[in-house]
Amino acid sequence: MADDNVLSSRYNLVFCILLCLGALLVLDLGCGFSV
Repeated sequence: MADDNVLSSRYNLVFCILLCLGALLVLDLGCGFSV
């Protein structure tokens, strides 16, 4: 059970990081295109 919990939280962390990076990339591209 402990391994599952650690794995799950690790995947959640990676997912959050990718989501944040994706959002920043979209905002960056949007700003670049608008300018």
